[in-house]
Amino acid sequence: WLPIVRAAAVKPLLAEMKRDLAALNIKHDVFFSEASLTSGKKDQVKAAIEALRAKGLIYEGRLPRPKGHDDDEWEDRQQLLFRSTDFGDDVDRALTKSDGSYTYFASDVAYHYDKLERGFDHYRNVFGADHLGYIPRIKAAVAALSDGKADFQILVCQLVKVLRAGEPVLMSKRAGTFVTLRDVVDEVGSDPVRFMMLMRKNDAPLDFDLARVVEQTKDNPVFYVQYAHARAASVFRNAKEVFPGLDKMSKAVR
Repeated sequence: WLPIVRAAAVKPLLAEMKRDLAALNIKHDVFFSEASLTSGKKDQVKAAIEALRAKGLIYEGRLPRPKGHDDDEWEDRQQLLFRSTDFGDDVDRALTKSDGSYTYFASDVAYHYDKLERGFDHYRNVFGADHLGYIPRIKAAVAALSDGKADFQILVCQLVKVLRAGEPVLMSKRAGTFVTLRDVVDEVGSDPVRFMMLMRKNDAPLDFDLARVVEQTKDNPVFYVQYAHARAASVFRNAKEVFPGLDKMSKAVR
């Protein structure tokens, strides 16, 4: 039943994500499905593993018990491992689970292998701050697959704290009380959301105050920029009326 439910759920959920992105005037040329790595004529995960094996970077071995891991859940067993420690990682990484299926990391390796095979010049990943620990293994995989030649960077984005009039908006998955990106866009508009996201560096924390970004005061950077734009546009309109033949791109009005 799971494949049936998954197939029925993926399409509408992806459509909803695309609508949310469109509301912010964001367009992705390609949406890549993890399932496509193993559902086509070629098993891309297997191909990526074989590419690493050809470089002598795959072996069967055992991993040490993870720190703080519950003894009842941890299983000491032979695993298919990638020598990620050769590329700066703190431990080699498993590519298969106990039931023989691929790990999430194996799929990530295959995804980057596919991108390398497509011949891109620059590779950029965007990670949330809660995935910092995942960075070394991904960098190790890309370095191994590309022989260290790929121009690869991982950009880390801090999480956004949503406020209302200075007070945190409390969210809970269990209680079903959380604010989605679409909720924010519907409440304050797309321009304030885009502006606030771009005003800071991606790795800087962001407090997004739903009340402040719609205030018409100089303390609101969104309004301040919109006001400045409106004044500049007014200058151009008046200049056109007073000087009909004036080129608005001339030095006189720059």
